[in-house]
Amino acid sequence: MELRNYRPEDSRIICGWIKDEKSLYQWSADRIGKFPLEGNELNENYKDVIVSGNLIPLTAVEGDKIAGHLFIRYPDEKNRTEVRFGFVILSPELRGKGNGKKMLSLAVEYARSKLNAKRITLGVFENNPKARRCYESVGFKPFAKRTVNLMNEEWSCIDMEMNTNSCGNVQRLYHYTDFNAMRGIITNGEIWLWNLRRMNDSQEMMYFINELKIAVKKQLSAQYEDKVEELFAENLKDFDKLS
Repeated sequence: MELRNYRPEDSRIICGWIKDEKSLYQWSADRIGKFPLEGNELNENYKDVIVSGNLIPLTAVEGDKIAGHLFIRYPDEKNRTEVRFGFVILSPELRGKGNGKKMLSLAVEYARSKLNAKRITLGVFENNPKARRCYESVGFKPFAKRTVNLMNEEWSCIDMEMNTNSCGNVQRLYHYTDFNAMRGIITNGEIWLWNLRRMNDSQEMMYFINELKIAVKKQLSAQYEDKVEELFAENLKDFDKLS
């Protein structure tokens, strides 16, 4: 899977994934029109904001097939270090297979490396638990809740955030199950230094280390837990040198 720039011809395919009114509002709130969609709604929604440079629509593709979609926008035109994801959607035939997490991981990396974003936010309705679990699996955490009136009901919307410097996002780039391969990462001073330079102080670095330890244990089988503890203890002796 990879991300490319959104194209006008994508709209009809993406809008075609919306099969009922509730799904429409869970996806886009009241921002994109009424059900049933005719197919050109994304183009209508994007035509002015794309020109402004404050919104970047992206399409995920698998080979020559459209796999998903989302946009990245700047909530505050004067603050280019924070971005917000919206209109996040995956092709129905790809759901339930880890592809949502894959697409979001690509989007996070895009925001971090190409836009230099330090913080990413998004909103998810409480009545959409599958989407929330997907966001949490990538590292988003809730920080606020608000109420929105939709379909003559009050829906709770959870705002979630991610600090792109946090260990969870960095560690998710490494999906190793082999202990020796993971050991190479843990003992590689260059990786630790690279992350330290992106952090504010030693306290944040220690948070990174603890979160990294948790992430490593999740990737490895239980038989290696003691070895993981030993490795981290060994490398923490050199923490002063790294910092």
